[in-house]
Amino acid sequence: MPDDRRPTPPDAPLLRVQGLSKHYALPGKGQFKALNAVSFELQDGRTLGIVGESGCGKSTLARTLMRLVDASSGTVDFGGVPWIAPGAEPGRAERRWMQMVFQDPFSSLNPKHSIGEIVREPLDIHWTDRSREQRMQRVRELLKTVGLAASDADKYPHEFSGGQRQRIAIARALALEPRLLVADEPVSALDVSIQSQILNLLMELRREHRMAMLFISHDLSVVRHISDDVAVMYFGHIVELAPARDVFDRPAHPYTRLLLSSIPSRNRTGGAAATETPPEVVGAELPDPAHPPAGCAFAARCPQARAECQSSMPALQPRQVAAEQRIAVVACHLYPTAP
Repeated sequence: MPDDRRPTPPDAPLLRVQGLSKHYALPGKGQFKALNAVSFELQDGRTLGIVGESGCGKSTLARTLMRLVDASSGTVDFGGVPWIAPGAEPGRAERRWMQMVFQDPFSSLNPKHSIGEIVREPLDIHWTDRSREQRMQRVRELLKTVGLAASDADKYPHEFSGGQRQRIAIARALALEPRLLVADEPVSALDVSIQSQILNLLMELRREHRMAMLFISHDLSVVRHISDDVAVMYFGHIVELAPARDVFDRPAHPYTRLLLSSIPSRNRTGGAAATETPPEVVGAELPDPAHPPAGCAFAARCPQARAECQSSMPALQPRQVAAEQRIAVVACHLYPTAP
């Protein structure tokens, strides 16, 4: 397939997200701010992991970026051109460059369509100048790329396991050789024995196809394995963003440290992993979305909270990390504003 992708301007990120918000009306209760002024950049060829407990806005971020739901405010530039902005309406050519792999491999494939039809669908839309046989040849190549047989094109979703279905979903997402793959909890519905296979496949395909990837998961071990950088979300906000090594080895935000403390670890005798509380149920509950706190949403759960944490929301600000002089950002009153 020819690479006719529009080049990103020099020194510009592939994806630039600025102040992206998504609010839902709550009848009689105001608004639920599922996504609140989220900003970040993603460079071409890198993987940004998005982590946080259930309800923090990870999937809303993915669906808003994909334009599956309309943003309430904010802008997104993709490949140097407006993707989400007032009046912006990406055409068919632009939409092909951002694709998504959904969480549930059992509901993301149409049970009435053959695998060949499912994987061929984006080609039928965009490869209008190619014959049906050329499109089917591409389908067979894609199936082999993700570790399935070309003959599987004639089968139906019910004939495959969960891991195989997710491979099919990945093949469909790769059909048009996207520049960005958005993977929303792509292995959480799979057995642990299959998860590593899918993760390794995604990493290999990212390298081969020169893709950037936005990888969303609540599983910190998975995110550490696959990500170059990590953004930690809480209550619709990004509270920390840094290179993956810094997030896991030198966490700055108290919420990040809370999440990391929930990762199972082996005991000193080398036995089975300790059964610790998972991130979804650690500590106090999330604030009431209909009545968000005036200050930091994490203050009620934070052992280091100050008076100002109750009254004002900290903004994301640079924080120097490690001897390599890498720059990270954190939204916490514990850190003074960088000079």
